[in-house]
Amino acid sequence: YDYASGNNATYTNVTLGIPGYNSQATIKSDPTETAAEFGDFPPNDYAGNVPSYFNFGTPSGGNAEFTVEAWFNEYLYNATSGNAIVAVGYGNGGEQFVLDTGATTAGDLRFFVRNAAGAVSPASSTYAPANDGLWHHVVGVCDEANGTISLYMDGTLVGSGTITPGSGVWGATAPLSIGSRQSGNNGGTNYDGQFYGGIDDVAIYNYALTPSQVANDFCASGIAPIVTQISPTNQISANQGANVSVSVTASGTAPFTYQWRDNNNNVISYATGATLNLTNVQPTQAGTYTVTVGNTYGSGSANFSLSVGSGPPTISVDLSPTNLTAYAGTIATYSITVGGSGQGLAYQWYKDGTLIPGATSHSYTFAVLGGTNTYFCAVTNDFSGGVPTDSSTGTVIGIIPPSLNPLSYSSKTKITFSGYNRAETLQDFPVLVELGPTNVTGFSYSQFASPTGGDLRFTDGSGSNEIPYEIDEWNPSGTSTIWVQVPDLSSNSVIWAYWGNASDTTPPASTTNGAVWVPPAFQSLPSYDVVYHMEQSGFPYLDSTLQYPGNGTSAPGSAAGIVGQAGAFSGGSYLDAGAVNLGNTFTVSAWVNVAPTASNIQGVWVNGPGGYTSAEMALFINDYNTADGALLFGTGDGTSGQQPETATGLVTAGQWHLVSAAVNRPAGTVQLYVDGTLQASGNTVTDFPTNTDMNLGRFNAGSFAFDGSIDEARIHAGVDDANWTWASYETVAQNSSFENYSAVGSSTVTLSIQRSGNNIILSWASGTLQSASSVSGPYSNVNGATSPYTNAISGATTQFYRVRVQ
Repeated sequence: YDYASGNNATYTNVTLGIPGYNSQATIKSDPTETAAEFGDFPPNDYAGNVPSYFNFGTPSGGNAEFTVEAWFNEYLYNATSGNAIVAVGYGNGGEQFVLDTGATTAGDLRFFVRNAAGAVSPASSTYAPANDGLWHHVVGVCDEANGTISLYMDGTLVGSGTITPGSGVWGATAPLSIGSRQSGNNGGTNYDGQFYGGIDDVAIYNYALTPSQVANDFCASGIAPIVTQISPTNQISANQGANVSVSVTASGTAPFTYQWRDNNNNVISYATGATLNLTNVQPTQAGTYTVTVGNTYGSGSANFSLSVGSGPPTISVDLSPTNLTAYAGTIATYSITVGGSGQGLAYQWYKDGTLIPGATSHSYTFAVLGGTNTYFCAVTNDFSGGVPTDSSTGTVIGIIPPSLNPLSYSSKTKITFSGYNRAETLQDFPVLVELGPTNVTGFSYSQFASPTGGDLRFTDGSGSNEIPYEIDEWNPSGTSTIWVQVPDLSSNSVIWAYWGNASDTTPPASTTNGAVWVPPAFQSLPSYDVVYHMEQSGFPYLDSTLQYPGNGTSAPGSAAGIVGQAGAFSGGSYLDAGAVNLGNTFTVSAWVNVAPTASNIQGVWVNGPGGYTSAEMALFINDYNTADGALLFGTGDGTSGQQPETATGLVTAGQWHLVSAAVNRPAGTVQLYVDGTLQASGNTVTDFPTNTDMNLGRFNAGSFAFDGSIDEARIHAGVDDANWTWASYETVAQNSSFENYSAVGSSTVTLSIQRSGNNIILSWASGTLQSASSVSGPYSNVNGATSPYTNAISGATTQFYRVRVQ
């Protein structure tokens, strides 16, 4: 009986009602579970004669996506038989797919698929399950779109292969069969590819299961714990007196219990978690330690060996990474873990081969210097005879960011972010900076040396290290909008804006090279793939990442946007970004203002033709034939699809809203945000193509065109979390409260001096007054000095004064 779609099979010569994978077996589950036994009356001992072919046949040029799953217990392997667990098609060239134990003459488990041209793509294990007495969960996955064939046993990948995307899949030459298959084209009269053993819970999916879905299916069946890893290793050497930490990882059905035993097999009363911590270990503690992991269905165990040495030190955990690139001034830490005896243990760190005074711990924290420098640690103990054991050498490359002299600029404003109240610090976050006389006290465009803002510069909190920026729109008669990449956004972050330098009116490279949106490669941070500011009024629309300019046949018009100008979409106007490769994780977003007349689906970001099961991803507003104001994210693989959505009424017409979808394809999850707030989430993503034409403002077959305005449309690699999404909304919609702009000040400070009787009076506009007895210093702050500052002339004493700015 087929519980899903009516493709019932007929048993022939099959023994029914045998015990399945249950609480009496090594792998444990429901004791009432029963299975079918095949091979008692070979050949022609099978379940088959399915009324309609179960057929994943796909012509060349298309992709097949499917999964075959079963539980089995193989009693006997027959090298002359096919040993088929599940198959479609006859053997020797007519198979569409086969899940069996015929990979080798030893009976190794395998799964293979034949493409439309007849080529076989196998995934084979090196395990022969016959006569091991165990029930096993086996899964074969065909993911042709991504070019992979995968074979899993008991929740773990045991074999993989490749299949050419677009090569299709062979049509069905014989119906689906379980427990046996035709070894050749014999007209369906002889199912002689016999399997010998029990088979239970066969399931077939018309999509490719992800690794996590396979593992979840396995564990959902009631699985006793299986210890999969001891970390850092199961052979540990430690110093006498050192601390040792060992962790265990297990698979199976949660929740788990843990109990560790010592080298004498005694229970360690405090050790009831996944990690065992031993402090101040001594030679008497050397030996074998055991952990038992349990759950409702049974238990599993593992052990590790501990040796406590009294010889020279050994490096058990080396410094990492051995090659590090970072901005100069960044704080970095190297650390090592040592094995051997801890008696007389001593550490000494070296920079470029020279001893670093005071660096005598197992770790060393330092500020990255400009240029290339090397670091290593030498370790000795009472048994090393003065000969150190050296760690690996770490090579650290310090990138010196471009810098400026604040005194070269006549005007400045300090920008802080007290409105950012989240605990997470966001790295390389693009904020919107608004400069104009209405929001920055003392601001005037006449202060600029360049009429187009070419002398504008931004720095981090140091006031001298330049950071990337891009002018969105320069508006000398109002407020100009600029996107600035803040290195570390928190409530304590500070950046500076400088202008008024007639000697440097050439804009920096970051204003045109996309640096605001693409962090340096050495930081390993996700970059933006597409950023449309929508200030153009015709093709091509510029992509600030310089990758995917927007083209098409019907360009949007121009309208007032949420940031400067926006695109006015109507009558089927759209932007075609081309084949944007979305990758496994990405976030699509846009500011939208839906026209009040819109009464149907409003396509925002879409890479498919439209339709609930079309092969596509689609971010859109409104359910079909409504103006309900819901935000939806539809995905489909060409056969099935899903479209999670928010509550209705969130995206109201005639108002600006930020809509976004953060997608994790391998996990099958999506989070939908409206105006920076999470409104819907779940495991509701069907696999979909990631490198087809991406359209903004419609489905790419022309349907469900957007009616209204779109601004700041983006695609960001990686899954934007709640804090990133909220800050993206706040920096635009609540700029005046999210950011604080100080009154415009002068970067040039003059220290004025005048005499009044027997006193001198010093005056300055800003900064800290310092004094010294020599013009070359050293200078120290004059305690409590504020401008104007009065000081009595005293005999022949000479005193020098200066003002320190920043």
